[in-house]
Order: sequence, then structure tokens, then C-alpha cells
Amino acid sequence: MTVVQTTRQEPPAAVAPTYASFSGAHFSLDYPDAWDIEAAELPKGGYLDTTIRSLTKPDLMIRVDVTPSRGAAIDTSSAADEVERSLAAQPRYRELSFTTSRFQGYESIDWEFIVQEGGILLEKRDIFFTDAYGDGVAILTQAPVGSFSRWRSAFAHVRQSLLVTPLESASPPSSSGPAADFCDSHDCIESFYDGTGYIVQCNDGMWSHSGGRPGACSYHGGESGNVYTGPETDSYNGSGSGSGTDLGPGNGSTVLCADGSISHSGGIQGACSHHGGVSP
Repeated sequence: MTVVQTTRQEPPAAVAPTYASFSGAHFSLDYPDAWDIEAAELPKGGYLDTTIRSLTKPDLMIRVDVTPSRGAAIDTSSAADEVERSLAAQPRYRELSFTTSRFQGYESIDWEFIVQEGGILLEKRDIFFTDAYGDGVAILTQAPVGSFSRWRSAFAHVRQSLLVTPLESASPPSSSGPAADFCDSHDCIESFYDGTGYIVQCNDGMWSHSGGRPGACSYHGGESGNVYTGPETDSYNGSGSGSGTDLGPGNGSTVLCADGSISHSGGIQGACSHHGGVSP
């Protein structure tokens, strides 16, 4: 009897890169140090895009999108559904999994799929979640189908290194804490001193100390955008028209409004639209 010996093939070894650290205004994470930061928090419509790609194999990529809450928590479930629908019609698209999960303590959507781009079949994993400040975050990792498994542990390291910084803290409208007499001169909501955000005026005129947090001013018409940034002993008149009132984060230049408020949306249509327009 002839005995045929077969050689057992071991699976390809996992990639084990060394890492560099990206630290932006809104998040930080590790990435393979031989890769290139192609875009760093680049504004794209309503979100900020960061793309990090291999210099030698451009189909290897990491992407992080951050969508600011602008006062209302981002619904990442709807966002994930919308992206999935846009890809589902493509002929080579194949869903591997689409499940609710938890990512770093946050409820998340964990989506793994295969799609063809530029004639190459790519395997991607995209995780969507809403952070504690209501900002939407999506972190995507991708590799060609044949090599994704080798990168799986490296991609897991990248995801776990992600540390999101609330968008509000990238601009300075925050206070270290209200003075004990703040509510003696301001109309505060009942839970004001339980808040852990910045001081913001609600749409009904009352003040909250939960600016930037999910549910801030939820029973008072939402956040108005008027943020208190003056000295904590300052006597602000609470009308939104006091000199030096900071109107909160914006994507433009810093300008003075006609009513004395400060806007960070200079050069953008609608800057100071509720404050008499931009001061000449």
C-alpha cells in the first residue's frame, strides 16, 4: 500500500505592524506607522473625514468619520442603515454581518461586508456609535478579501485605541464650573448644578449646565446656541444680547455680531442671523 503524505498548510501569519499615533482636534488613535494620513478631519458636508492609507497597498485603509451633534444626538442606527442601502444595490456587494453590539461601552452597529471597488473585492468592517456627547462616530477598516484575516488583529488594535474628544471641547466655550451664585442672577433649570457640560441657554430662555451632553435642555426646547463663557461672577443679562456672548462652535472665522455676540461662523451663510448680522 502506498502512503501519500500531505503537507498541512498553516494559515498566513497575522500582520503585526508597529504603530504611530494620530491626535486630532476631535479624536486620537493608533495606526500602522508606515501608512500615510491622507485626510485629517477634513470637512465633508456635515461630517469630518480622516483617512489613513497604506503607501504601498492603497486598498488597505482606515477611515474615521465624526458627525457633530449640533445639539441633537446623532442617530447612528439610521446612518448605518442609509449607508448599507446605498451599497446593497451594487452587484458584488455581500453582507457578512450587520448586528447591534457594544463598542467601548457605547451601543453600536457592527457591519462587516464585501464590496467591489476599482475591480478589487474589498472586505470592510464599519462600526457606528454615538458617544456620550451625542456626536456620531464611524470607524472603518478595510483590506482586500484575501488578506483581511491577516489584518484582523491589527485592525482590532486600531479600533480599541480610538479615543473620541467631544467636539465642543475643541472650541473654548466651556466653563470650569458655575459660581455658587450663578442662578441668583440667571434663570436656571432645576438640574443646573447636576450638569457636567458647559453653560448654555435653552430655547425657552432658561440656563443649563449640560451643554454638549445628550438631552441638554430636552424639556426646554433644546439648546439655543448661546453659550456663557464670561467670568463666573460676570452679570450676564440672560437675553442673548450681552457683550461678549459666545455663540458656540462654528466652522468659520471668529466675528462680532451686531448685538455684541461672538460667532465662529464668519464667512458662512447665516452667520449672526439671529443677532443682527455680522458687525461692520
